[in-house]
Parts: sequence; structure tokens; C-alpha cells
Amino acid sequence: MVEGGDFSAFDLTELASELATLELAAGKRQARRLFEKALLDPNDNSLAQAEWASQHASGINVSPEQRSEQTAAEARALHAFHEGLWEEAFINAIVWQKDQFFSLSAAMAASFAGSVGLMRWGESFASADIGLRVHPNNAGLLNNAAYALVEIDDYVGARQYLDRIPDQETIDESWITSVATRGLLAFRTGEIEAGRRLYSRAIRLAHRLAPGSAIEAMANVMLAREEVRIGSDQWAAPLSVAIQLNRSVASPGTEAWIARVEATLESLIRAP
Repeated sequence: MVEGGDFSAFDLTELASELATLELAAGKRQARRLFEKALLDPNDNSLAQAEWASQHASGINVSPEQRSEQTAAEARALHAFHEGLWEEAFINAIVWQKDQFFSLSAAMAASFAGSVGLMRWGESFASADIGLRVHPNNAGLLNNAAYALVEIDDYVGARQYLDRIPDQETIDESWITSVATRGLLAFRTGEIEAGRRLYSRAIRLAHRLAPGSAIEAMANVMLAREEVRIGSDQWAAPLSVAIQLNRSVASPGTEAWIARVEATLESLIRAP
């Protein structure tokens, strides 16, 4: 159908995009050609898929003009995430979530950008809470809601959301981040050693799942942040690991938190 020429480019855009994604996953060169077909007359879904692919392979490009289309909020959000443009990412993720109320990805993107990127905890919680109306047992959204509540000192509410995360046998990123958030909650409620154990566990699980990954780097920098916050001298090792790992993964979220921890340290040094 894609090669036959019997259908318009717009009719074929999502089919070409899906085929291109399959070819990309298989490591085949025709992925680029198929994405070019998908982008001849794209819709919001094929634009978003091409934007995602452009971050995983060279030669796949979504033009600024295509991103500027009114229906391209998802693609704009993904591009802004990749560039570390948090305000732009958040605004477009909110539009994306309003447009696709049932989209788990939109809720995750909005709640993540609001918290990790902008530290706007209330707005992050609101995005996660909206997503939970249609995905009530999703571990990622439950964790994002809990994390935002910890940051606004609602420890009881945060624990309630964490307790709703279902037990699971397999390790994935959502489970690891929930372990880290439990560590954060323990630190904030004065259970320092429990917090260190939980963060250390999250770091070990992240390393087991994907050595040298962004999630491993993030767990390290967040542990360093809590050590700095309580005036401990145990921040240096996890911060150093986070910096080293981020040189390879170049995660905008981790980079933002490394800068924040370093700024806090600098202000402490300058304080009389």
C-alpha cells in the first residue's frame, strides 16, 4: 500500500510511520525512507513518531514548520524534552494531554516536565492526577504524584500514592523510581538511614536494569541532593557518579538537577 501510489500521502502517513518504526527497531536502512514518506503530509501522530525516531537515529528530521502545526503538540513536547527546554515541553505536554485525555504518555510527560524540569510541584501533581483518572494503577503516574506531594511536604498524601503502586515481579523504570521516591520520603521525614538504603537500592536496581543509564544517574544526583540538604558530608560520591554517568547519557533532567545541586553547594560555600 505504501509503495503502490494508490493512496494519498496523508492517508498513508501513519502506516508509513509505523512501518518505519518497525524497520528502525530491526536496524534496517529503509526506516529513513519510510519516515520521509510519513512526513510528506503528516498528522500529529506520525509527526510525534518521527520526532521520537529523530532522537534515536540520524537522518530523520522533522522541520520547524511541521512542528509549528497546531496539532503537533506531542512532537513539539518531545523535541523540547530532548533539548531540555522545560517550559516549552511542559506547555506542549499540557496541550497534548488536553487533546488526548486517555494518553498515558501525555500525562507522564506533563507531570515529569512540571516536576523534574520546572519544580512546579502543584502543576505536576495535577497532570499526574488527571492521568490517574484513566490509568488508576499506573506505577509511573502514582510515583510522579507521590514525588510532587513530597516536595510540597504532603508526606501523608505521598505515602498514600506510593502504597497504591502494585507489587510486581519484574524490575522496570517505574518500580525503580518508586523505590527512589520512598527514599526521598524517608529523608524528608527524618529517617535518614532508611532513605540512604532505599536510594542505594534504587541505584543498584537501575544498574542491574541498564548500567550507566539516565535513571541510574538521576538516582545518584537525587541522593546527593538529600545529603546536601541535611548538611551531611556524604554527597560527593553520588554527585560524582551522576556527573560521570551523565557525560555519556546526556539526560536533560539529570543535567538540570546536577546544576541545582552544584548551585546549592556553591551558595553554601559563599555563606558567611
